[in-house]
Amino acid sequence: FRNFSVQGKMTDEGVIETSMFNDKDELHSKSSRSVSEDGATLKTDIFFPGSGKDIHISMTHKRAEAAKLAAADCTGWCPNVSIGDASAEAGVEKRSAVSAPLHTFFSGVADLMECMEHGKRKIEETPGGDKSSLSVISSTEFNINVTKESGAVEVFEHKLDKGAGTMLVVYKQGEKEVGSWHLKALQ
Repeated sequence: FRNFSVQGKMTDEGVIETSMFNDKDELHSKSSRSVSEDGATLKTDIFFPGSGKDIHISMTHKRAEAAKLAAADCTGWCPNVSIGDASAEAGVEKRSAVSAPLHTFFSGVADLMECMEHGKRKIEETPGGDKSSLSVISSTEFNINVTKESGAVEVFEHKLDKGAGTMLVVYKQGEKEVGSWHLKALQ
């Protein structure tokens, strides 16, 4: 949704109404979301105008008496990421997360960094006709190149600083940078 604008309001009846527009100010979609008076039902209606055929989606969710799965149960299964404000640790305002403690899984930062690097360098078969390859630039830099079945090229550039416990991953479509992830092992 790059370059989209959103207009939203809450009606006097408590319905949240939003409209999304593309960069040409053309309507992309409209939605409305409301909760029943007893608070037990959430209803969402979405409308997408089409070229000759409009699309309407309605979803209804009922409140459960109790959650079937608790977050505390999940954290014991494997290392998990707990989403939270890690601004101070990451140095970036409200755009980061800190995982649950990993000291029971790794002996230290070097062990964690080695595992992360090994996992990122691993080439796996992808569904469809996509092909992946590894390009080693140096002992601390490598790229994972993905050629899509369509011929489009995606690159994941990796830069490690093992001493600092950091990894930078930059995602590109062709030459265009789309996003980046800054990973840091904290002690």
